[in-house]
Amino acid sequence: MSDTYCPIPWIFQAVRNNGDVRVCCQANITKNQGVIRHADGTSFNAGRDDMNLARNADMMKAMRLNMLNGVWSDECTRCKNEEDSGLTSRRTYEMEHWGEVYNKKWASSVTQPDGTIETPVHYLDLRFGNLCNLACRMCGPTDSHTWYKDYVKLYGNRYKDTHGTVELEKNAKGRWFTNDYDWHNSEKFWEYLETNLENIQHVYMAGGEPLMIERHYDFLNKCIDTGNSKNILLEYNTNVTNIPNRVLDQWAEFKQVLIGASVDGMGDVLEYQRYPAKWTAIENNLQKIDQLPKNISAWLSFTVTSINVFHVPDFMLWKTQQGFKKINSSK
Repeated sequence: MSDTYCPIPWIFQAVRNNGDVRVCCQANITKNQGVIRHADGTSFNAGRDDMNLARNADMMKAMRLNMLNGVWSDECTRCKNEEDSGLTSRRTYEMEHWGEVYNKKWASSVTQPDGTIETPVHYLDLRFGNLCNLACRMCGPTDSHTWYKDYVKLYGNRYKDTHGTVELEKNAKGRWFTNDYDWHNSEKFWEYLETNLENIQHVYMAGGEPLMIERHYDFLNKCIDTGNSKNILLEYNTNVTNIPNRVLDQWAEFKQVLIGASVDGMGDVLEYQRYPAKWTAIENNLQKIDQLPKNISAWLSFTVTSINVFHVPDFMLWKTQQGFKKINSSK
């Protein structure tokens, strides 16, 4: 029997930019994109649905039973393919991080015969909408509202997302907009979050650009005000175009902060791939990050494309010459 067990379906919840709840980001390659759905096919959405019900939707229960029985679920295809190719999959590294406590024996003990669980969530992946100041060449409107104008010019004002068709409209200022990514304004989700804060150990946040999104700061304040921040590891994917001073004060209150800096080039290459970013500002912010307190560490989250692939050696050389103390440091 193969080892297919992963702690994710037991301890984790992930919310897409549009609020749809999914298994994890690795399942994005499947036909269903890993989205958890009601019996009628509509998606569970953090802005309107009970997150506890989403945890025990039919797909989640089936996945747990498959894992306990050594069977690969369709949603786990990417991890299976990576492991078959000799690569380290997300399942592998989540087991390395969580497996000592939340192992298969533990999972079996808390799982009912139909796959239902009643254990708390310890790990969250939150995407508070698609507000972003960049229109990266490899991105699109589901992840950045700055893409709207160009997308409409290229393809029109409609596109598909996991919850259905998004229709962009012009506001009073003549700018394209949609409310489809405002799920985080729902008090239902925040009530759920507050009742579970004492159990949270790890929160991953991306965007949009998380450091631009006001709800992200509200969330950090809730963790701090309840005293739970000292037990939480924060992890980010951010374009580091701007690091507000207020977030530095907040980060100091957390157990650990990990920063994945979306920087995949320097100079003109970076500015073209991540338009309209400015290299000098990003370079200064990387130096700023490198001087932050010891509870904060960082790495360069490099996206390889046809635009920057031949630039990789130059960028690697640049990085080694900077003498960073904490960015991509093993110390």
